[in-house]
Amino acid sequence: MKHKTVGIVGGGLSSLTAAVRLARLGFQVKLFEKNPTLGGKMNQFRQDGFRFDTGPSLLTMPFIVEELFNFAGVDPDHSLDLIPVEPICKYFFPDKSEFKAYKDGKRMTREFNRLFPQEKKSYVEFLTYCERIFNTSVGLFLFTPIHEFKKLLTPQIIPSLLKFYQIDPFRTVSQAIRSFFTDPRLIQIFSRYATYNGSNPFTAPATLNIISYVEYVLGGFYIRGGMYRLVEKLSTLAASLGVEINTSSPRT
Repeated sequence: MKHKTVGIVGGGLSSLTAAVRLARLGFQVKLFEKNPTLGGKMNQFRQDGFRFDTGPSLLTMPFIVEELFNFAGVDPDHSLDLIPVEPICKYFFPDKSEFKAYKDGKRMTREFNRLFPQEKKSYVEFLTYCERIFNTSVGLFLFTPIHEFKKLLTPQIIPSLLKFYQIDPFRTVSQAIRSFFTDPRLIQIFSRYATYNGSNPFTAPATLNIISYVEYVLGGFYIRGGMYRLVEKLSTLAASLGVEINTSSPRT
């Protein structure tokens, strides 16, 4: 049987992922990247013996990466060394106050008691709200190609479609956050997550509050050796599956 050849333009994470999956399915894959290195937004800078990540500084939902390596027949435990990040982030405000955000519930409670005692209950309610969005939308938007209508009409997905209103699509991120919190510092902290995908919290749907759940409940991770290790591992995996990788490819 003659395998079909597929061309992929771009060498970012999504392109590398597509290349791995298609190659594993038996396609002949050729990937073309205009830059001399792969990775897209996830890249690195080297100078004077030092290395710096120039893109994402945090990995969330590592089970997505693990599923990809499993799909390709590789043990994910031998692929990346993930380090939980705690605190996830430290915030500095113009009034000289500082706030450390943790996945660990006890540490986060202590931070709220110290700086936002009146908002502690609201935070618990907010996470419950974000969890509802995650549980309703994860199967629908993360694991199902929504452009393939037949795959939406399954016993696993139909219940999520019937609960569409629970993903809070008709309010903005900002409106939803302001319904929980009154302190402008907290509003600013949780509104910023809309910018993770370049969205504006004043116009983006409140569904994006799912990101707060992902970070504060599922946690954030760093890859030992640098975030760019993910690109290196994916490109090595793709090459091992027969993907032809072409960098510095001119536009035509």
